[in-house]
Amino acid sequence: MMEPASEAEAQPVASALEEASHIVDQVSNYGTLITDSLYVIIGGMIAVFLLYKLTAKFLFPYVKHRRLIRVIFGTIYVLILVVSMLIVLNKVGIDTSSIGKIAIIAVLVGAVAVFFLVPFLPRLPFMTGQMIEVSGVVGTVDNISTLHTTIRTFDGAMVFLPNPVVLASKITNFSDIAERRITLNLTVNIEADIEEVRNRIITIMCADERVLREAAPPVARVSTASAAGIELTAFCWTKNEDFLNAQSDIWIQVVNAFRDDKRVSMALPQQEIHIINETGA
Repeated sequence: MMEPASEAEAQPVASALEEASHIVDQVSNYGTLITDSLYVIIGGMIAVFLLYKLTAKFLFPYVKHRRLIRVIFGTIYVLILVVSMLIVLNKVGIDTSSIGKIAIIAVLVGAVAVFFLVPFLPRLPFMTGQMIEVSGVVGTVDNISTLHTTIRTFDGAMVFLPNPVVLASKITNFSDIAERRITLNLTVNIEADIEEVRNRIITIMCADERVLREAAPPVARVSTASAAGIELTAFCWTKNEDFLNAQSDIWIQVVNAFRDDKRVSMALPQQEIHIINETGA
């Protein structure tokens, strides 16, 4: 008496197994198509990514309109995805002649809209990997999310700043410029030979291969003079990536030069003491 019930219970199981087998057969039939499509998508993205990195390294320092290049590479990314999807749909049997034209036109129109509209949209004036200073925090941008900007400081700490605070703060982007100026502020002994001091500092800066000489050659000028000493300011320019090392090395050479030559000695700290001699009646 229990056999009909068992057969009734077995029918849904058999139907499910048959459906699963049918799905597996369909997936196996499209396995090659899926694999080929993934190869095209991943290979195209890797090629565009490498090309963008090479362009950013060798072309960006000499190009003013970097946003145009970014929009072009972003458009190529999207076109690779769209074309890959159209190829998949075409092999499945779907006519993509009209859809393909609309999709490609939509991508191109979207790229033009992004290029012209992005400057008018509020955005953070830095990107991941750049060195910035915001709200007194100096470090490298580690991540930018919808709510926070994460900055990795030079001592390894991770600082999370809310984006509204970042937008309302003064931001210094050290990575978005090709060249930076090194400034040396010195107080020289009032008895020192000022011309010798200026010539010695300029010679030290010019001797460094990282110092740029074409746009703005190294210069040293006297700013003020007082009984405490003569204040002198020297300037030179380097590439952004050479700034920290070049500044440190030039300072070391200047200190050594001032220590070894009395003609260019730095001023010593001074403090005036007034003694009031009071005599009793």
